[in-house]
Amino acid sequence: MRVRAAMMLLRVGLKVDLDEKVANLSISHKQMLEIAKTLMLDAKVIIMDEPTSSLTNKEVDYLFLIMNQLRKEGTAIVYISHKLAEIRRICDRYTVMKDGSSVCSGMVSDVSNDDIVRLMVGRELQNRFNAMKENVSNLAHETVFEVRNVTSRDRKKVRDISFSVCRGEILGFAGLVGSGRTELMNCLFGVDKRAGGEIRLNGKDISPRSPWMP
Repeated sequence: MRVRAAMMLLRVGLKVDLDEKVANLSISHKQMLEIAKTLMLDAKVIIMDEPTSSLTNKEVDYLFLIMNQLRKEGTAIVYISHKLAEIRRICDRYTVMKDGSSVCSGMVSDVSNDDIVRLMVGRELQNRFNAMKENVSNLAHETVFEVRNVTSRDRKKVRDISFSVCRGEILGFAGLVGSGRTELMNCLFGVDKRAGGEIRLNGKDISPRSPWMP
């Protein structure tokens, strides 16, 4: 069993001690471990739900290498993702779902990304985005929300974060699972206590002490 387990870990590129506790593994290593467990079962059908959400680009490349090998061996894979580039890279066929229903299926090579997005949201978005850009460009660069040097109480999860958002602007946060996105938002809304920093709305320090009391 240990020899086979070592082989499966090697197959997914996971170099860890067989006696290591799962709790001590990183998020990405846990993800690859789950894939190795699936390989151990010699599954004929594998369902992967957002498997790359916590993987690095290098790990994603290795995962797709494994998936292509499984495909050659006759394994059927259901791959769930909102990342269109990944769908194009690894999938043969696609199915678009909306509101719990399947709205369209076909060959990936026969559909454009714009078509997939339109099917997902149920309408054309190009004109709407152009109108939004025009409206935003007409707005003054007025800062409405500002975060200055926010640090979580443990001084580890969130450290010295600063940013600002202008009127009519959309600011997105990206990062792997465990990168601190949720912890930062918890600090901003008062779910978690802060060791320091300021949170300003329209120039006034609001410093929420809880989600219910700004």
